[in-house]
Amino acid sequence: GRRSGEFIQPNQLTEFVNSYIGNTRGLKIFNPFSGVASFIKDSEDCSFVYAQELNRKTWAIGQLRLFVHQSVVEYKCEDSISYWPTHEKFDLIVSNPPFGLRLDQLNREKHPEFRTAEEFLLGMSINSLSIKGKSIAILSQGILFRGGSEQRLRERLIQEDLIDTIISFPGGLLYHTGIPFVVLVLNMVKD
Repeated sequence: GRRSGEFIQPNQLTEFVNSYIGNTRGLKIFNPFSGVASFIKDSEDCSFVYAQELNRKTWAIGQLRLFVHQSVVEYKCEDSISYWPTHEKFDLIVSNPPFGLRLDQLNREKHPEFRTAEEFLLGMSINSLSIKGKSIAILSQGILFRGGSEQRLRERLIQEDLIDTIISFPGGLLYHTGIPFVVLVLNMVKD
């Protein structure tokens, strides 16, 4: 449901993504736009987990969930766009950014190639993945079809052969919106 202006993703979606992730033993994981820590609450076998959430109330709920699950995670209450760890490489980046959130003027000046949080996540993930890294993102379906900067980003993903899987879901499954969405998996190494 809805809590303090933020939305909780359905547990089934969290379980689906976590089952798709598989074994996380020894992985270095980054979870931007982490919400209530759904993707990282069971990450005890990882080498390092770093997460960010901007909304203080949502972050506090996430902290409680991590405490209950006894998860050792570096979970910061900060903006994933302003404080993206650009000098780090991660084995897994998993996220559910806010659909359609436009970057503010300051972040548009720093990152003129991106218009939305979804574009930012994909573009920055490419540069933040280790040589064997994988990114899993829940995104609005529009990211696959819109023109402009999103089209250029898709062309880059195709040219660099980074798209591993696109799983499409119908509208009406998320609590806060009726729009269809996708789980987009980028993979630096193809099997």
